[in-house]
Amino acid sequence: MGKKARITRRKFIEASALAGMSLAMKAGGPSERMPGGNDPIHILNDGNVTPKVAHGISHLSRALKEVGVPYQVQSAASESAGSRVIRVQVNPAHLPADAMLGEAFSIKSRGNETRVSGFDEAGALYACAELAGRIRKLNGLPEEVDVTDSPKMNMRGIPLFLMTAGTYMYPIVESQFPWFYDKDLWIKTLDFLAEHRLNFISFWNAHPFPFFVSLEKYPEARMISDEELERNEKLLGWLSSEADRRNIWLMFQFYNIYVPEGFAKAHGAEEDTEFSHGYAVLREPTPWAAEYTRYAVKEFVQKYPSLGLYVCLGEALQKDQSSWMDDVILAGVKDSGKCPPVILRNWALHDDLQILKNAVSSYDNLHTEMKQNEEMYAVPEPDPANIRWIQHSPAHIINVHLMGNLKPFRWAPPSFIQETAKDQQEMGAKGVQVYPLWVWYWPYSADRERLLQIDRDWLWYAAWGRYAWNSDRPREQERQYWAGKMAERYGEGAALDILGAYEATGRVMPIVPRMFWFKGWNHWFASNGLMLDQTLTGTPIPYTNIEKTVSVERFAKNLANGKPVGNDVLTPVVLTGRMVSHGARGVELIRRSAPRVEKNREEFDRLQVDFEATSLIAEIYQAKVDAAVHFVAYQLHPTPENGAKVLSALQKSVDRYRLLVAKTNNAYLMANDIRNDIPFPFHPPSTSPDANSIPHLPHWRDFLPVFEAELEVYRRPLGKNSGPGN
Repeated sequence: MGKKARITRRKFIEASALAGMSLAMKAGGPSERMPGGNDPIHILNDGNVTPKVAHGISHLSRALKEVGVPYQVQSAASESAGSRVIRVQVNPAHLPADAMLGEAFSIKSRGNETRVSGFDEAGALYACAELAGRIRKLNGLPEEVDVTDSPKMNMRGIPLFLMTAGTYMYPIVESQFPWFYDKDLWIKTLDFLAEHRLNFISFWNAHPFPFFVSLEKYPEARMISDEELERNEKLLGWLSSEADRRNIWLMFQFYNIYVPEGFAKAHGAEEDTEFSHGYAVLREPTPWAAEYTRYAVKEFVQKYPSLGLYVCLGEALQKDQSSWMDDVILAGVKDSGKCPPVILRNWALHDDLQILKNAVSSYDNLHTEMKQNEEMYAVPEPDPANIRWIQHSPAHIINVHLMGNLKPFRWAPPSFIQETAKDQQEMGAKGVQVYPLWVWYWPYSADRERLLQIDRDWLWYAAWGRYAWNSDRPREQERQYWAGKMAERYGEGAALDILGAYEATGRVMPIVPRMFWFKGWNHWFASNGLMLDQTLTGTPIPYTNIEKTVSVERFAKNLANGKPVGNDVLTPVVLTGRMVSHGARGVELIRRSAPRVEKNREEFDRLQVDFEATSLIAEIYQAKVDAAVHFVAYQLHPTPENGAKVLSALQKSVDRYRLLVAKTNNAYLMANDIRNDIPFPFHPPSTSPDANSIPHLPHWRDFLPVFEAELEVYRRPLGKNSGPGN
């Protein structure tokens, strides 16, 4: 087949349209003189105007136009002496030795010339965008600038789900995912991600190949019409081109082994094969599934050589995971004659390190990925298991995955995110993937008001983009930076208090998984609350004991028996006390800022609801932990006093839950974005009729009757022993 073409994330799109782009850029923009005889600024390029460089130059053109400065765009060959010049070029020689990295750039001014240099095309793009921002801020071209910058992480992106409601198997068609076909929304989204230097998007689906490739060898694998396939092919070609010019790399994450149901039945699937949503789900390889998957991978890579593949071997596949990776998936990639980036996901693998070593030896453009803190966001420190993979991986990505303890609120304390990115970078990670806060229902949030997530959760993405690029920034400098961003949105007088409220409130919900984690339920919605028995059976996430913690049950038993738990241990009472303290501080600051808000009042009001709701959740957890501690004491020492303490704490938790329902009733459509068995078991149905009536995507008001019923369940036996004289 000849020498294989290595396609990296720096070289996505073939240069078929470059000539037209170059001519368009040379045509330039407004060139008339400003009043007073000012000459136009000449934006010069070296003639090799690639899509990324052209997009960077457009940033400069728009910025100069916005501030009223005339400009011309032309090639360096037509430069005229004495002009004010912005020279845009891809030239690593203009960067210092410690910035010889992909995406690095420098901006230097000398006399009438400002030189904008990128280590590569992406660096030139980012340099242009940086200078454009300074032009807007100063209302003109800076007279003096000397900036060099480069990323700490070269992979910084988000996942988007082409699947819904916790189910992977969905056809990629407009009726299922209308947002995927909305080009105006895509331009807005791509511009937003590029603004924050986020440089990849991973699309998640059980088996995406039949929706973008014809697979002529297996017509029985067809899952959509010819017209739908043609539309998908055109859309993906357009999207990859638009993403590339913004230095955004696209990839597809897929699960194994999923094959089209029609294909599986045509090739002798066993009678006990699991079929779901039009797919066959295979727990172990078969020859026909291996042949088909290898072919599908080859065809996809040949058609879209600039796109990456992102492989989840686990969950369904239980046998021969390593050989499936090497002999099927990577073999299919090699069959294509291309060498795109491939990410191997560490999830549900049986011999993960050996699988990694085999894959690395088999393929030389491999990346790896592992979760930060399960599917919660508990502490800045990543799961230490990442270290083993970092030691053997060419480029490792840490995945901040689903964050069930943060949903559905606005959550983005910049300092917490900075700490996390810094810990990831110090661990040796080369990339980070950050989930949207409401990923199952992208692009909109859970708010009753229809809000795009990129608008509502702007700070989440902005902070991750900033610190994934470089977390090594002085804290006070960062405080002033984010205060400036708050001032832009809400007014200068309210900025510092709103920032402080974000920081304080942001420390509340990460504490929950440090007390409660349920093995087998790696993802649950902490804002829903817990039943009393779950408060006792939950244990801390095992690898977040940066400071030692202890389960509620163990702490309660030790306390009831007069046994110390150790001075170096953070007890649940201390942790819930911290939750309440942080929550109260956030409410104090957000309320104090309210009279000084000058703009975006409606969004500020929604933000205030989130912070006040989070504070109530902290009080609910504190009351529930107190009830659990007193209940254990009551079990060991069934006195009226202990019974009364249990009921008092449970009553407080229900009272606060009623306030939470009232606070969120008109603000949110739902509290969950997928169905979950915590706090109430749905499968099999709960013995509580209230729990069985909870809808698929519940609101807190749907949970309240069950917590009220729980209080009455405990009131009957405990109340008998808690009255005077009993």
